[in-house]
Amino acid sequence: MYIEPILKSLILAYLVIAAYQDIKTQTLSIKLSAVFAVLFMVLIFISNIDTFTQAKHFTTVALTDTFCYILSGIIPGLLLILLARITQESIGYGDGMLIAVIGIAMGIRYTFLVCIIAFTMSAAVAIVMLLVLKLKHSTKKPAIPFIPFVLGSFVTLLILS
Repeated sequence: MYIEPILKSLILAYLVIAAYQDIKTQTLSIKLSAVFAVLFMVLIFISNIDTFTQAKHFTTVALTDTFCYILSGIIPGLLLILLARITQESIGYGDGMLIAVIGIAMGIRYTFLVCIIAFTMSAAVAIVMLLVLKLKHSTKKPAIPFIPFVLGSFVTLLILS
């Protein structure tokens, strides 16, 4: 896919901006996410133009596959949004929205892999922070922004691939 390097660069840019916002404000801009979601969908459709023009059944085969790719990529984000609802935002709605947006570009398998690595990284940091707070006899419950771990996970996978 000739658009893959462009998609990866745009995902990286989105994650850097979102991680900065998450660290500074513990929020994620809906407008930013919407712009990137539309951009990713357009690029996915552009990358499948060859498939559309070569398919005998343009509307039933190629277009359906592209929609399924995009919709299935959103599933991990929807699961995180549900988790945010269940846990009263221990993980935020913005985290789920970000995962849904990058799922549009990366598909369901890669997005789940990014999530698993990000959760593992954040759990390791949370354990260390809890141990440090325990040693200091603090009862404070720290808020840990999740999007920087998604960024770290994505960069790790970029380096390994």
